[in-house]
Amino acid sequence: MFFQRKANIYRVALLQLLLASSAAWAATGGSISGFVTDPTGAFIQSATLTLVSDSQRTTYRGLTDKQGMYAFPNLPVGHYSLMAAATGFATQRRINLSVDSDSVLRIDITLDMGAQS
Repeated sequence: MFFQRKANIYRVALLQLLLASSAAWAATGGSISGFVTDPTGAFIQSATLTLVSDSQRTTYRGLTDKQGMYAFPNLPVGHYSLMAAATGFATQRRINLSVDSDSVLRIDITLDMGAQS
């Protein structure tokens, strides 16, 4: 009976450990997405987006699609800076974007006419 009780304690401890580790693996980061438009509201196709993790200095790059949409899914939790650029438009920056676990940020960007900066 002593050995059976000890074995049950180990089983419960192992089960708790497995559940805790699976919860940690299930926790994902969030995402940042949005649309890039000109001052008239027209979508800008093939705008270049650069997303930088402020803490890890990891850089992610992307382009807008035909509808001016971009997306950075499955990002690690942290703070980010986003830069959008397109030929004939001034570059726009967004800083201190906070991504939490399972957060979904929509950051729409309007690019003003002018040279890239």
